[in-house]
Amino acid sequence: MNKSALLELIDYYDKIKAIEGVCPLAHTYMSVHIGVLLDERGDFLAAADFSGQEKLAVVPCTIESEGRTKNIAPHLLSDNLSYVGGLPEYDERFRAYLEQLDKYVKNNPIDVYAASVYRYVQKRQLIMDVKDLLKNHKYDLKSINISFAVRGLTELGEDLDWTNYYVKLLKKNGICCITGNRDHIPNTYPARITSQTGRERLFLKGCGVGYVASQKIIHALQYMCYACKK
Repeated sequence: MNKSALLELIDYYDKIKAIEGVCPLAHTYMSVHIGVLLDERGDFLAAADFSGQEKLAVVPCTIESEGRTKNIAPHLLSDNLSYVGGLPEYDERFRAYLEQLDKYVKNNPIDVYAASVYRYVQKRQLIMDVKDLLKNHKYDLKSINISFAVRGLTELGEDLDWTNYYVKLLKKNGICCITGNRDHIPNTYPARITSQTGRERLFLKGCGVGYVASQKIIHALQYMCYACKK
């Protein structure tokens, strides 16, 4: 794909970014199996089983979690049960998830959505609260994706407070080879460009594409290929 085509994708993203279902920066797409509704205090209200409905959520992530394979790298809020469930056999993942969320909430206290999820997951009540939905679930526990929503705040799972915080946090360590702007040049880029389960990558380590540019290009392609259909 040539440079002009990539610049056109950036322009396309900037034009559609406010449309429902388009990933903001520092977010990724996640298939939802169980949705959990909380109140602002972090108390459990309800849960619903979305398995088989192909429900796709937009969820906050990091560079590492969006591109993770076998490494431990939690998303910020919604993630699979091995990260958010407090399961003893996945304690390392749960601790990494809590530590990241704790640091963010303390440094960005205005984010009510994140604070609510943080209060809830600390209680380690999730497994009990959704136990009836887990009984007949076809997936093994570590593969069940949990999406959190807070009543009155969000139904989609996106968190623009996180976008603003995370993009500013990234050190501008180079010049993007596409835009010519100073940007953070990541060590890894996400896969799943043309399908939710694909492993294809548009950019590889060392390509010199900046984080902001890569996010816009990849999310534009993902939206056109599969997210706009959900």
